[in-house]
Amino acid sequence: MKKYLILLLVIAFATSLLFMGVTCDKAARAEEVVEEEIPTIKEEMSFEKEVRLTSSPDDGGFPYFSPDGKMIVFVSGRDGNGEIYIMNADGSGQINLTNNPADDFNASWSSDGKTIVFTSDRDGNYNIYIMNIDGSDQVNLTNDPSWDGNPSIFILGH
Repeated sequence: MKKYLILLLVIAFATSLLFMGVTCDKAARAEEVVEEEIPTIKEEMSFEKEVRLTSSPDDGGFPYFSPDGKMIVFVSGRDGNGEIYIMNADGSGQINLTNNPADDFNASWSSDGKTIVFTSDRDGNYNIYIMNIDGSDQVNLTNDPSWDGNPSIFILGH
């Protein structure tokens, strides 16, 4: 009985060493692949130069890139109150989407990049609105007497 127990322990130990060798080998190969890819990613990223994308002295900020990285939604006070603007990623093509006397802010993209959600006080208190990226079909989503705001990225149709 003692011989079988020792044999069983030896087999278990040998199996665990074999398993650990395969696992460590796979981990080492995965680490090599990751190390090879990191310099490529770093080479593509360049933060050497800051570029001003807007020129108005009252361009508030809060920029968010579209999911595809081609456009930026941002808030600006250049028209006397907070408005939601959109522009190309290089700063060209700036368009006021909300163009409303109320304050509009906290804009965020939908995951498909087709709509923008934002906060506005155009109905007397702060509510969450949605609109197409051309500014059309602005709809109050919350329509609630209490303060609603700070929307973030959302998913439609799931």
